[in-house]
Amino acid sequence: MITVARTLSLDVGLEKVWAFLWDIPRLSGCIPGCRQVETVEDQQSYKAVLEQQVGPFKMAIDLRIRVTGVDPLKQVSLAIQGEDPKLQVRVDQSLDVALRAVAESQTELEINSQVDAGGGIFGRIGKPLLQLHINRVVDDFARCLRTSISTAVG
Repeated sequence: MITVARTLSLDVGLEKVWAFLWDIPRLSGCIPGCRQVETVEDQQSYKAVLEQQVGPFKMAIDLRIRVTGVDPLKQVSLAIQGEDPKLQVRVDQSLDVALRAVAESQTELEINSQVDAGGGIFGRIGKPLLQLHINRVVDDFARCLRTSISTAVG
């Protein structure tokens, strides 16, 4: 199990951050390698393909994303499952995003996730390499989110 925790300070008001999180095309554009995003049921379930290069391996994981909890303007929780049949990789992830207004035009976004990735190449590349990769993806997401959300509401 890999744990990811990040806190981001955004110079944008809480309501605008919340709206951006539900703008799926824009939000998914901040996830490195996220392609073919499809809304199955608005604010409840989604599908996507995540293409990632992990070490020498290129994965294409078919994801199913389910919203498991929502507290408007405060928190959203997701359950994410997926697999790459070619590389025999499976991913099971829980993701919690919490928001807190720091000031009228500043929001703190807290990301907490548990990732269970196994099978196929993950058994060969090991947890340390996978942890580094996941951390890099989350950091890239955070940078893109900060830029995109400022541009979208600026």
